[in-house]
Amino acid sequence: MKDYLNSPSLETPAFLNLRKFIAQRQSRPAGESGSFEDFEKELHRLFQDCEREILAGELARYDVEAAYVTVDGVRYRRALRTSETYVGQAGPLRVERNLYQPVGGGRTICPLELRAGIVGGTWTPKAARIMATVVAEVPPNEGEKLIREFGGMTPSASSLDRLPKLLSEPWEEHRRQWEEALRGESAVPRQAAAIVVSLDGVHVPLKKKETGDDQKNANGYREAGCGTVSYLDREVSAVALGPDEVLS
Repeated sequence: MKDYLNSPSLETPAFLNLRKFIAQRQSRPAGESGSFEDFEKELHRLFQDCEREILAGELARYDVEAAYVTVDGVRYRRALRTSETYVGQAGPLRVERNLYQPVGGGRTICPLELRAGIVGGTWTPKAARIMATVVAEVPPNEGEKLIREFGGMTPSASSLDRLPKLLSEPWEEHRRQWEEALRGESAVPRQAAAIVVSLDGVHVPLKKKETGDDQKNANGYREAGCGTVSYLDREVSAVALGPDEVLS
């Protein structure tokens, strides 16, 4: 443990600030403890500074230094090295990486982003997962406030609104394949005696569009549908469906 605490990786500015803060806090008399909430908030922030340093260093390891790379059958040449800011759960990560351009010209790609799974050119996989989970439960405006309360990354409501649309693009491209894979992971419980398939829908208003000085809902309503598959055991299905409809 001593060797670990004295390792060079813990001599970075963020770790030094953390150690200084803890030392100062522990040196104070017990009667001068101050606000525990403020202490917890500051400690969390300093740990996140350390987390960002480690994550930025690890993310940089996903970069490629080769003169040429081939992606999906297309040959690319190294064109430019520049810095970019990505965002993880703990906040922004500044990283240098190489960009590659197709031989003969065309749009550049970033192997680091492809290898690390960066979403939308900005978000780490973990950050994107948190954002998608939050907006699945609350509207983007509320999601912005909720995530900000946790500290670390601070996505805007507009970013939270765009992310599900961004994630849906690859899903739609592979919908049949991935839905079949998901269904393949589902197992019918051994106690199941009946399968119930339920469908329902509700009309919801679409997002309003601005028309001149007035806001009008030009697109009206659309139906949002959902379906569920339920498995009932013999006792419940006999009550719900009747004994003649229970699977043998």
